[in-house]
Amino acid sequence: MAIVEAVVLAVIVETMVLAMITEVLVLVAIAEVVVIVEAVVLAVSVKVVDLAVIAEAMVLSAITQSI
Repeated sequence: MAIVEAVVLAVIVETMVLAMITEVLVLVAIAEVVVIVEAVVLAVSVKVVDLAVIAEAMVLSAITQSI
């Protein structure tokens, strides 16, 4: 019986280790996706700021031309 119990314990431990590894991999994948999303958001916000600056410059040049 001791051998059977040892085998069962080994299988349980192995399953737990595999589950932990899988969890870590999933967390890493989620973190990567979050980083990608953050990068995209940053890029978009930078573009929006660029557009705002361009629009501001155009308005300023229009004002200075009308004076």
